[in-house]
Amino acid sequence: GERYFEDSTSVMDAELGTHSGFSTLDEPVYETLMRDVRMVGYKLRQVIDPRQKNAVKELRDWDLWGPLVLCLLLSIILSSRAPSDQNALVFAAVFVIVWVGAAVVTINAVLLGGNMLV
Repeated sequence: GERYFEDSTSVMDAELGTHSGFSTLDEPVYETLMRDVRMVGYKLRQVIDPRQKNAVKELRDWDLWGPLVLCLLLSIILSSRAPSDQNALVFAAVFVIVWVGAAVVTINAVLLGGNMLV
C-alpha cells in the first residue's frame, strides 16, 4: 500500500532504509559514507525525474551534493575529450562556468522573488 509521510526527511528515511532519530556518532565510517551516497543518488533521481511522488518536497529540501556530482561528471567527460595539453584548462573552465552560472541564476531568482512552478 501507499505510505504517507509528514516531511521529506521521513520520505528519504523510508526510501533509504535509514532513521534520522539515532545518533551517528557510534556508526562506522563505511555506513555513514554509504548512507550519504544513497542520499545523493536518491536526490539525483528526484532531480532527473521530478514527476515522482513527493518530488516537489524533496526538491525544496536541497543540498549541493547532487549539483556538485553532475558538474564534476560534466567537467570530467568534457576534459577527457579535449586535447591532452588542454585537459586541466577545460576541466577548470567548465567547472567554474557551471558554478558561476548557477550562482548568477540563483541570485537573479532571489532578487526577483521568483517562484518554482511545478
